[in-house]
Amino acid sequence: MRARVLRIALIAAVIGLAAAGLTPAQKASDRELPNFGKVNDNLYRGGQPTAEGFQALAKMGVRTVVNLRNADDRAKREEALARAAGLKYLNIPLNNWFGPKDATIAEIEKTLDAPENQPVFVHCKRGADRTGVVVAVYRIRRDGWTGDEANAEAKKYDFGWWQIWMKDFIDDYYRDHKK
Repeated sequence: MRARVLRIALIAAVIGLAAAGLTPAQKASDRELPNFGKVNDNLYRGGQPTAEGFQALAKMGVRTVVNLRNADDRAKREEALARAAGLKYLNIPLNNWFGPKDATIAEIEKTLDAPENQPVFVHCKRGADRTGVVVAVYRIRRDGWTGDEANAEAKKYDFGWWQIWMKDFIDDYYRDHKK
């Protein structure tokens, strides 16, 4: 009986440690800020925040929220929640399937680089695909990362294997902007 209890405890510990290693470091709960991650002191990333998530972002010192989802009624409700938390809100929609247009990337880069906006929290629905592309571009441009490094980080945040055009966009962006 004692050996069985010990075995169950050991299995539970291994599963717990494995699960802890599968998710990015969290500063807020997964429910409030799903797929949350800190890129650096000026940029955070994640999925769709809840009302509590916007409050958590404000407490962390975030100044600006960039929503990459469609501009619709949901985005208007989100803007109200962000502003109620004292956050600046920008909606810069990206297509969920295809790589973004150059003008859209330029607008996002300008937003992320503006000191008055920092720190910035950028998100889409899951914090994976559209957010992954934006952070990949940021890493290539600001941190000198390769396309492979940027794609590897995107995968850590559940970048969809089916996002062929977005992965190609990251590779093309690296090819066109490498230092």
